[in-house]
Amino acid sequence: MRLGILMFNTLIALVAFLFSHVVLAENPGRAWSIALLGQRGHLLFYSLLSLALIWWLSAAVAAAPVIALWPHLDILHLLPVIVMPFALLLVVCGISQNNPSSIYVERLAPLALRRREPRGILTITRNPVMWGLGIWAGAHALASNQLAETFRFGGFAMLAILGSYRIDRKVAARWGATEWAVFASQTSNLPMLAILQGRISMDWRTIGWVRPLIALLLYLLLFSWHQAWFGLPAVDM
Repeated sequence: MRLGILMFNTLIALVAFLFSHVVLAENPGRAWSIALLGQRGHLLFYSLLSLALIWWLSAAVAAAPVIALWPHLDILHLLPVIVMPFALLLVVCGISQNNPSSIYVERLAPLALRRREPRGILTITRNPVMWGLGIWAGAHALASNQLAETFRFGGFAMLAILGSYRIDRKVAARWGATEWAVFASQTSNLPMLAILQGRISMDWRTIGWVRPLIALLLYLLLFSWHQAWFGLPAVDM
């Protein structure tokens, strides 16, 4: 009975986290919140609510029973170690250059369209932050064979990847079909797809060397301090 309650608490915390992000990121929920609190008040409320729900979800996962979904597989535990450099590069580049997944998209997007030449990380994906977070969460969902952890990271991955398509839809509506079609024809949401299809070439020159270096340093920091910060070693073989 108690085990069922603990798992139910985990599920409810996850649903609340996902629901809050969908409601407060889309109209009419977002519009109602901004009208009531203002733009800055909305962002503050959204941030504080997200932190509170992440704390609730983390506490629920920590208290949940250990239920193995599949046998321990070493290759799955290596998956985050392999993909995290790429995920961190996407996030670092995504927050340091103009891109549609930025929180300032409405301010920066017209400039990107006038340029009509996606540069840097946008040659890999036009939603680098969302895909970086999705790859991080998806890899950890597969690496963990515990039900509660898979719920948590799987939920994060679903929110991020579906969010990339939601961002595309919102930006297309704001920019208009013609302008969006020009931008979308040169880029892809799915990482590397536009490059593999020959629609664009990877722009390492704009990415530069500073951003990859920052991503590498973050990777080494997370790898070294993973057990101290999160209670588990980065490699659990």
